[in-house]
Amino acid sequence: MTNLARKEMCVLMRNGIELWLDSDKATTFGNDLTEGMRTVVKIEGRYLNTVDIVGIFTPQDLDDYKRIKNGQWKCTKGTWHAKGEDCKCKWQQPSVWEAPEVGRDTGAGLEQLRETVSRIKGNNGHSET
Repeated sequence: MTNLARKEMCVLMRNGIELWLDSDKATTFGNDLTEGMRTVVKIEGRYLNTVDIVGIFTPQDLDDYKRIKNGQWKCTKGTWHAKGEDCKCKWQQPSVWEAPEVGRDTGAGLEQLRETVSRIKGNNGHSET
């Protein structure tokens, strides 16, 4: 296993430099950052100005960031697509929206609606005065 394979978190600098750390070191470093450490720190043999640290990210975070920066977008199925590309991923989309039977203009339904209105209004569909 190489050193890179064990490193799980990335300290991303404002100039784009990525410093990869194992999870334990990244957590400790992140805790130190939130507690207000000095402006210049030494990590992995490098001296860093904490003002230039963008954040500590997972590999997935950086991959997503780079893809978006390059114009890609992710559809609801989780597939990445190129800028301007239409999503052709298969998903369950109803071909036609079906209205419920209630209130539909069918012979029996319409007659039932008329009877209900008539009952509410009173005699012969006219309101009582």
